[in-house]
Amino acid sequence: YNIFLSFDKRRLLFLNLCDGAATMPHNGAISDMGLGSCLAENRQAVISHLWPINSVAALAFGVLYAIGINNGNSFFDSFQYSLKIMIGGKDSIITDMENNNISNDVIDRIRNTDIDFGNICYWGAPTFLE
Repeated sequence: YNIFLSFDKRRLLFLNLCDGAATMPHNGAISDMGLGSCLAENRQAVISHLWPINSVAALAFGVLYAIGINNGNSFFDSFQYSLKIMIGGKDSIITDMENNNISNDVIDRIRNTDIDFGNICYWGAPTFLE
């Protein structure tokens, strides 16, 4: 999705996909490997992931980010909001989604997953690039 908000003066490209923000060391420096780092610039922020994540974790992160944007937060503040809720674990994610009237189908998918949201390895790959 490309989202333009008047207070941010730039676009957001939200690539909720695996390895989109990946980088790798090359001759002592970090080189771009993922699509996101190639597309970020002063008029376009990019959010993507450093490594593969579970699809339900990607769903949770994307919905939480949309809640942040819907609440009028900036791109980066919405990113921080999403991470804060994710760090709180499954109960925190479900409570926040219920409080924001998110579809029961989405909430049930999160409730019924066996992902340990307390383990950052399952979802801790989101990266904000600008």
